[in-house]
Amino acid sequence: MPELYIQQKTLNNAFQLPIKDEQGRTHFFLKGKLFSGGDTLELMDVTGRVLLLVKQIKGEFSTKYVILKGKETIATIQKKRRFPLLFHEQYYIKEFSWKSYGNIQKRLYQVRRFHELIFTMKPVTLNFGEVFSLNVADKENIPYAICLAYILDNWGFSTKAKTESLTRKGAIENACYFENNS
Repeated sequence: MPELYIQQKTLNNAFQLPIKDEQGRTHFFLKGKLFSGGDTLELMDVTGRVLLLVKQIKGEFSTKYVILKGKETIATIQKKRRFPLLFHEQYYIKEFSWKSYGNIQKRLYQVRRFHELIFTMKPVTLNFGEVFSLNVADKENIPYAICLAYILDNWGFSTKAKTESLTRKGAIENACYFENNS
């Protein structure tokens, strides 16, 4: 299972993040703006060739991301809320049958296709900073896993901030619930 490292949530508006392996070699770059409404994310190889483009589409009730390869739409990543728990959210890629599972407080995630593990994501500290370790089961899924990992990190970062804000106000103690697919 290849292990790659992606920088955790960046506070810069515009960014270019290197995606490195265990030896510190750069294999990809993520370039774009933070998802704040209609922004895009590009995944590029080391030569600067765009492999995938992710566009955020904000709807009235949900947010989704469209993955493009050239001009062709490959997949749509959707955030789904599960009721009755308002804060129980999950990302789903319908075209691949991928679902995200995780723990926002610990920032641990996994993505599965039914019972098959696609990738795992966990925070680690290396000599080049705080990063996510991304373990991808199949090399062909690496580009998609990198894009989804960035979206999960942004989702976790913003949801954790909202939860902490509500907790400080005394509204909730633990508003996040996640499916555990053991």
